[in-house]
Amino acid sequence: MSGLPPQRGSEEFGGFLPDSTYAPLPSRSDRTPKVWGSIRVDGGTVVAELRGWRAVVAMKRSVELPVSSVVRVVHDPACREHVQAKLRKRAGRSGVVRVGVYHSVDGWSFWSVGMGRNAVVVESVGTRYRFVVIEVADPVAVVDEVARAAGLAGRDGPEVPPGPMLPG
Repeated sequence: MSGLPPQRGSEEFGGFLPDSTYAPLPSRSDRTPKVWGSIRVDGGTVVAELRGWRAVVAMKRSVELPVSSVVRVVHDPACREHVQAKLRKRAGRSGVVRVGVYHSVDGWSFWSVGMGRNAVVVESVGTRYRFVVIEVADPVAVVDEVARAAGLAGRDGPEVPPGPMLPG
């Protein structure tokens, strides 16, 4: 005996159907996401700031981009899939935290994200960092502020994930 209650319902699906007596473990997604940094517009500059241990790990406290170089700003919870970053495998690292500067075929990117639920991706051209990806407290307000400053707020059209489209 495994100590679990007896299953009812469909045995091939592990008893997780509505007729089942037990359900999978509850998700912790209702927890408030952690704030990994902040993005603000200061005059003609978009400033991404880190504080505490994240600034130490990233070896950079802030990144500044001219507002005129911003071509796209989106709230993207799946930023890890859309923005490429070449990672080295390191023993003992879970791969959940991504902090610092990374390089890929798309160019340089600056990251400060955990799970990425509140990640904001700022894409720019003509600057060192093509992508700045920061997990912030209020992603909707940050996207609106940066889009208004960059003149991207009134654009119509489909929301396209940043980066090149990979053949699928």
